[in-house]
Amino acid sequence: MFASLPSLSLPLALHNSSDFTDVAAAAVVALIVVLELLLFALLYVGGTLAWMDVFRKAGYPGWAAFVSFYNSWVLVKIGGRPESNFWLSSALTRASTGPSCR
Repeated sequence: MFASLPSLSLPLALHNSSDFTDVAAAAVVALIVVLELLLFALLYVGGTLAWMDVFRKAGYPGWAAFVSFYNSWVLVKIGGRPESNFWLSSALTRASTGPSCR
């Protein structure tokens, strides 16, 4: 059954180290890292801009969407939940991620 499948091996010319050097490999890795960072920044800014509208409509300042600890506090206030929910969720998040220094 598998004998009828075409061979998936690369030609020997692609295995030559002079065709794909370490510098080229580093350039490809750097390009991938830069693209991932740009994608992350785009998604972060897009999501934060959406949260800014939510905060403004609820009567809170829009800049609060950019402050990570404070925006959680504001979301608890917008949801009408007691302040203890914020502290409990913060403590549970801290407990689940563990200490930052070991």
